[in-house]
Amino acid sequence: MIRLFSVVVFAAVLRTGACNPVDVAIDCHAICARYQTCFDKAYDLGKCETSCREHATTDDKYRHRADECSACIDDRTCAGAVFKCAGPCTTVVP
Repeated sequence: MIRLFSVVVFAAVLRTGACNPVDVAIDCHAICARYQTCFDKAYDLGKCETSCREHATTDDKYRHRADECSACIDDRTCAGAVFKCAGPCTTVVP
């Protein structure tokens, strides 16, 4: 019975979407890497990802914006992402 409860709790944690640390890390990497690719080749990717993950784990609104930003830029060109994704992305990456 305890084992079943543990499996159910673990599955529920994995299904929480943006609250999942792996999802946050993926979102932050995608956002920071896109910024580096599109705007500043010398941008510190590691520092950006660390800052993004830290903010996302302590601020639900930030985590939600990062999730929206990552979803928005996913299949867009640099120019397309600038025009369509400025709203959710502006507060995530400087």
